[in-house]
Amino acid sequence: MKGSKGRDILLEDYLGVVEQRLKSMPCLERIDVLLTIQSRVEERCFFERLTMKEALESLGDPNELAHFYLGLAIRKTPGLSMNKLRMIFDYHKSAAHASIIVLPCLSVLSVGLIAGGIVTTIIGLIQAGNILLGQGMAQGFNFALIELYPFSELLIALVSGSLLAVCGILAWRAMLRYATTTA
Repeated sequence: MKGSKGRDILLEDYLGVVEQRLKSMPCLERIDVLLTIQSRVEERCFFERLTMKEALESLGDPNELAHFYLGLAIRKTPGLSMNKLRMIFDYHKSAAHASIIVLPCLSVLSVGLIAGGIVTTIIGLIQAGNILLGQGMAQGFNFALIELYPFSELLIALVSGSLLAVCGILAWRAMLRYATTTA
């Protein structure tokens, strides 16, 4: 009976470290990971006749195991969300100093570029709508030596907005690729 308590404490401590590292994961995914680890350890103890300590040592460092599962969660979470950003930052908390600089810079850059692209396009469309409704300035805009006419401004806004958004998406993908390859 006393040995069983020691086994449970070892497993609880191991799972506690993993759970702490996975705190940015959605709750159900985190519970699923913890139950998977627990069942894997119990199966190894039962079928391979390992002690709890041996089974846990075979899994390796709990921080590295949590790091692995967090990387899987990042890869399978689609789209751009704050929760995904939190998981990426947690994933790289223990990474090298390059990750500490690269990931935040790429994430801020990508979100800023995407937002800038959207805002630029919206402003261009609003300006074109105002001109069509007679509420905007009908004359062209002098830019250096080039005179821009109202609809050429719309075209420039659409092209530059699209380019900004594409650059933002590429930066986001680069950040995800970097996050998954530095595992």
